[in-house]
Amino acid sequence: MSIKATILSIVQKLQTIEVQNQDGADTLLHTRIWNNDIEDLRNGNLTFPLPAVMVETILENNIMIGNYNSGKDATIKIHIIHENYNNEGGLDANLLVFDLRDKILGIMAKFTPESASTLSYVTEYLDLNSDNLYHYIIDFKTHIIENLDAILDSNYGGTIQQTITNPTLQLDKVITKTL
Repeated sequence: MSIKATILSIVQKLQTIEVQNQDGADTLLHTRIWNNDIEDLRNGNLTFPLPAVMVETILENNIMIGNYNSGKDATIKIHIIHENYNNEGGLDANLLVFDLRDKILGIMAKFTPESASTLSYVTEYLDLNSDNLYHYIIDFKTHIIENLDAILDSNYGGTIQQTITNPTLQLDKVITKTL
């Protein structure tokens, strides 16, 4: 398994959430991989349906655990991009973003992605640099197990396994210490 499989399983789970778009139509949540999309959206360089979520993966602490398996701690950031034009009745009061937040926490807090441990909720916060476009972030932690042997191709730097019997250790310099 690979990191790609883990990320895709998270994306696919998020795509099952039903939301209302700006036209009031029921639709499935637009989900994609995070690439600082909110800046491009604000600058007019990118368009996509709203509300939307983006999945950011931050890999940490790679540990080789034997037999070409690798374990990685990971932070999964779910970026909620939501647009609201004051339909809650108060000035700059977008409370609808919290409805979507509740739906996401409801399905992701106990979700086990492919090749990973169950997601653990860590924190959440609102990007306070917002206009009518709200950016809300929810962080989860997980541990991803990756089988590197399945990725390695013998034609492109695969593995060499050779048993050495009766190895000889040769030292270039002998260091002695007298007491």
